[in-house]
Parts: sequence; structure tokens; C-alpha cells
Amino acid sequence: MTNTNNILKFKVVIPVHNGGEYIAETIESVLNQTYYMFDLIILENGSTDDTLTIVNSFRDSRIQVLIEQDLLPIEQNWARITSLEGQDEYLVILCADDLLYPTFLERIATAIRQNPDACLFHTQAHLINDKSKIIAKCTSVKQIESGDEFLDALHSNQEPVMGSGYVMKFSDFKSVGGYPDYPRLLLADVWTYFSLTRKSYKVNVPEYLTAWRIHNDSEGYNPKLIEFLEAVRRYQVDLENAYYFHGSTTRTQLLQYFTVRYIRRMARRVVIQNSPQKLSEFVSQTDFISNDLHYYKAYDWDLTLKRYLQIAFISNFYFRTMMYYFLIGIVSLRYLTYLLFRQLNSWSSV
Repeated sequence: MTNTNNILKFKVVIPVHNGGEYIAETIESVLNQTYYMFDLIILENGSTDDTLTIVNSFRDSRIQVLIEQDLLPIEQNWARITSLEGQDEYLVILCADDLLYPTFLERIATAIRQNPDACLFHTQAHLINDKSKIIAKCTSVKQIESGDEFLDALHSNQEPVMGSGYVMKFSDFKSVGGYPDYPRLLLADVWTYFSLTRKSYKVNVPEYLTAWRIHNDSEGYNPKLIEFLEAVRRYQVDLENAYYFHGSTTRTQLLQYFTVRYIRRMARRVVIQNSPQKLSEFVSQTDFISNDLHYYKAYDWDLTLKRYLQIAFISNFYFRTMMYYFLIGIVSLRYLTYLLFRQLNSWSSV
């Protein structure tokens, strides 16, 4: 348990490679915090643009720059976080293009004092574009969440997750091993936050105090198919080993159903950069669904996505989006109908 009488200190860590376009605005958002007890550590990773020049232009004793001359894969650069000193401090991981609003640390400190046993803290977030204009709001519905509730909300599209702006005790972050080395860290943040939240619970601060930037060069928005497929496989194995798919048969099937939907939503980003044939191969190789459900054709993603892809690549964006959600609705209705009839059959056999 945290001693709430002590002054809380934060360690804000920014891993960066060739982030010259946004790094200045990101650093300024940290230095403009109304809560002053923090250090800012920048994990510079072999940048070839003006990132290092921009970083060194800031004169503040709280800034420490750790330079890696040879370019590391993103997984290894982010793994450097676990080697930093700090046990009682609270860790804030911030992507090099995202922002913290001025009262972020102040409100998080208040939340920590009010919930000293929580293992993960976060605020509501805005999505911003490359011009720092707000384009959407990302809202977490529940203020307090258990580990399973957090993942259930994510998979059912009730709560967004990005790798930026989450706060945790440094010792807790290290105890779960930091981020797993999923390819390009795809889904690694989800797994880490799930592991942390399962240790106790997660607190969502209701104010919008974080900004996640969406642009063409974002790491999570340009995955290669083979990397995405491998990350999904590792994520599936970790969920199964953590007994996430537990409980009654009906609940297990629902968890699998929403997990599949979450993966498919992520796969839409891969559609843009990969051919229909390659994505169909991905669909056929990714199996979160029990053989029983495949047998009854209650949730046949393979067939549905193949038909969708045949239309999507010869249609405009709006028709493609409409067709996607139309098919999602049909498949979801088939699945729910299957569950209903199965439940009715189980009752009639009693």
C-alpha cells in the first residue's frame, strides 16, 4: 500500500526515434504540468533527424536524455524502461507525439491518494490529428475496473487503449515484466495494462487530460501483416495462459466472441496495406473460436470477411464502411441467435 502522507513523485518516460516533428510539443506538455514533482527521461533511439537537437534545446534540470547511438528495434528501446531506477515513483509512459494537458499529473496524484491500492491510472483522452486538432473523444465508462472488466470493456468497444498516458507504480510495472516483446509492441500495451489491473484494479479519472495523436506515421497504424499475425498469436496464448477465457461455457463463448471482434477491428487497419488474399490467409490462420461454433456456422468470420473483401477493394470508402458494419450486424445476429437456441435447448433438457 502507498503511504499517502509522502509526496508523490512521477517519472515521465518518452521513447523516441525520429520524432522531430512532434517531440517539442510533447516535451512542452510535460514541462507545463501544474504538479512539479516529476523527472522527464527521454529514451532517444538512433534518430537521424533533428530529434536530438530539439531535445537538447530544452534547459530544465528535470530532463535526462539517454542516447542509444545504434538503432534498436522498438521493442528493445521500450524495454529500456524496465532498466531505469525507481521503485516508489510512479511511471508515466508517453509516446513522442502525444500530449498531457497541464493538470494531468495533479489529477492523477489526487486519484492515487484516493485509491492507494490501485495498480493502474488513466484519464479520458482526446484523439488529435497531425495539427493537434481534436478529432474525437475516447471515453472509459467505468471509474473503477477489475482486470477482467477492463479487458471486457476493451474487447466490446466500450473502452479504448493506447500505449500512452497510463500511470502505474514503477515496482508494479517491473513486477509484470514491462511490455512483452510482441512485434512492434502491437497489443503489448493491452496485455501489460491487463496484467497490472489484475493485481488490484484500475482507476479512470473522468476529465479529458490526455491527447493521443493519429497520423500516417503512427506505429500502431502501419503494421505489416506478418507482424500483426504474430502479435495476435502471442496475445491469444497469453490470454489462455492467464485463464481469461474462464467460467461457464456461455460466458467463455461470449469472451471469445468479443475478443475476435476486437481483433477484427484492429485488422481493418491492416486491410489498407495488404491484399485481399493475404488478409484472407490471416483470417484462416487466426482461431479464437471453438470448433463447436465453427461447426454450427454461428460466427463464420472466414466466409464473411472474404465476401466483404471482394467488395471492399472495388468500392469507395463510405460504401466499404457501410458494408462492413452491415455484415458485422448480420454475423452478430447469427451468433446471438445461436446462443439463444442453445440456451433454450439446455433449459428444455433439464
